[in-house]
Amino acid sequence: MKTCIDNSSFGNLIYKFTFPTQWVRVYSDGFKVMGGYTETGKSSEIVTFLRPFSNTNYTILTSYANTVANTGGSATTSMPSAKTTTNCQISQYSASQRYTEWVAYGY
Repeated sequence: MKTCIDNSSFGNLIYKFTFPTQWVRVYSDGFKVMGGYTETGKSSEIVTFLRPFSNTNYTILTSYANTVANTGGSATTSMPSAKTTTNCQISQYSASQRYTEWVAYGY
């Protein structure tokens, strides 16, 4: 992902912001890279982006980590119908306590 974030073909970095659970980078050509994590015991979570995308053709990648030993589970993005320009649903296999890291990028 570092190559994607640092790629100068997206133009100059014009906006960068870090919030406690999210971060965003916006380039001069409109390309956005956002990421963060959710801490939830729920089976799904809606992630609201700090800056909206111009369309729903962005990519979102997720990974998970268990905070309770031997609880299993995984995290994946929801079906594309749940993706909007301002948020995306992240569904989790089990409701055991853990966090999901995510990165989204596109225009």
